[in-house]
Amino acid sequence: GRVVGVMLRGHDYTAEAEVRDQKERVSAILQIAGNGVVVTNADGTVIEANVAAALLLAGAGTPLSLGNHFPSPELRLIRQDGTPLAPRDFAPTIAFARREAVYDQVVGVECDDRYLWWSVNSSPLFRTGEDEPYAIVSSVFDFSKLREAQQEVLRTLYRIDAIVQSAPVAIWTCGKDGMVESWNPTAEAMFGWSASEVVGGLPPFHTNIDEEVAIQETLSESRSVSNVETVRDRKDGRPVD
Repeated sequence: GRVVGVMLRGHDYTAEAEVRDQKERVSAILQIAGNGVVVTNADGTVIEANVAAALLLAGAGTPLSLGNHFPSPELRLIRQDGTPLAPRDFAPTIAFARREAVYDQVVGVECDDRYLWWSVNSSPLFRTGEDEPYAIVSSVFDFSKLREAQQEVLRTLYRIDAIVQSAPVAIWTCGKDGMVESWNPTAEAMFGWSASEVVGGLPPFHTNIDEEVAIQETLSESRSVSNVETVRDRKDGRPVD
């Protein structure tokens, strides 16, 4: 027989190389990301994770390895109110079951005699034309130090408020708009107005306009005002000096 034609099967190596390059770029970005990133399959086993995620899990006492579950069954998770968080209620599991992203889930992770606090975002991954997710990508941010700092600020504010409330002198605070924001018990006793009557409005007593303008101008320049002798009226009209 005589050869009458040749059929060649082409192979698009350029497309394959581009896909490979994209995967390498994504992987490189994940590895340098500051937040932990974990990719899990349908049963919760880890198929990819970055360095930050490995450090987070190591800090929680459960080293991260491909093929392990995330979260590890060894981890004790709690909600913000201190109640236990079951694995089925963890963000990646919810995202897979609902087929939609879960954002900013706050999770406490028991670690020795304290808790680490994570903010977790999870999103399902779908292949083209498929309705079932084949994996879940989760980002994990450890905000334990930020939470501790916020709690210390709150403790400081509580201490200051306790001092103000028990102070033997009248103390009240006003916002930039001049509205009263706090009014302590001694101010109530001295002037006759209760905090509920005063907070949210302008100071109730009549003031010398020129004097008040001068005080506000000084405060607007971030300077203190002290040793000012003035007269204020009580609720019953009697002066307080």
